[in-house]
Amino acid sequence: MLKFIQNNREITALLAVVLLFVLPGFLDRQYLSVQTLTMVYSSAQILILLAMGATLVMLTRNID
Repeated sequence: MLKFIQNNREITALLAVVLLFVLPGFLDRQYLSVQTLTMVYSSAQILILLAMGATLVMLTRNID
């Protein structure tokens, strides 16, 4: 099972993201509160817009 996870980059990345969000949620109950998520969203709006644009470019394969 560990070898399968190590050989698949997508699964490894997915597990890393899940751990980054789920683990702090178990350690601190207020981590996933509405107030915290609103604060994170409002401070990262520009970065989110840039990431959405970059994702659209990659999905349509129109990099150049």
